[in-house]
Amino acid sequence: MRVFQPPSDFGPGALFLREPVRPDAAVCLRLCALLGLPLAVSAGLARQAGLAVALPGLVVLGLLVFPLAARTLREVRDDYLVPDAVGLDARGVVVRCAGRGGFRVPWSRVRRLDAGAGREAGWLRLWVVADEVAGVARLPRRRRTSEGAALLVRFGPGVDREALLVAVQEYAPQSIRVRL
Repeated sequence: MRVFQPPSDFGPGALFLREPVRPDAAVCLRLCALLGLPLAVSAGLARQAGLAVALPGLVVLGLLVFPLAARTLREVRDDYLVPDAVGLDARGVVVRCAGRGGFRVPWSRVRRLDAGAGREAGWLRLWVVADEVAGVARLPRRRRTSEGAALLVRFGPGVDREALLVAVQEYAPQSIRVRL
C-alpha cells in the first residue's frame, strides 16, 4: 500500500485516509471469469475446429474482455493499494483519488462539499466553480457525476463523516456550501 504524503505546504489541517479495502469474493469471481472465458472458449474451439480457428477467436474474445478485466484490476488497485485520501487546511482541499497522484483544490475554486445522494450516496462530493482545476479535470468518468461533481472519497473506515464535517467547518471559508 502506498501511504499518502500530503504536499510539504500542507497544514496545519485534518487528513483523512481511507483504509484499504481487500477485494471480496464477487470481484475475484468476476476477474477469474473475465480472464478464463477467452481461454475456455478458445480451448473448445481448438478441440472442435482446430488451432487455425481457435487462435483468431482467442484474439477477438481477448480484445472484447480485456477492457473489462483491466477496469476491474484498476478498481482493486485503487481500493487496496492506493486508497483515497482527503486533507483540509487553510489553503484548500488536498485530494488523492482514483489511484492518481495527489492534487490541491484551493478554497477559491470550491463551490460546495456534500455527501452524495442517490447513486452517489456515501461519497464526499466536491463541486468546483469551473473545470479549471487540473486534478479534478483528470479524474475518470466513473469518479464524476452527471452534474459535474467529483466523487472524492467514500465514507467509512478512516473517513468518518462527522469528523470530516468538523474539519470542513473549521477550515472552509463561510462562502462554501456544506451539506454533510
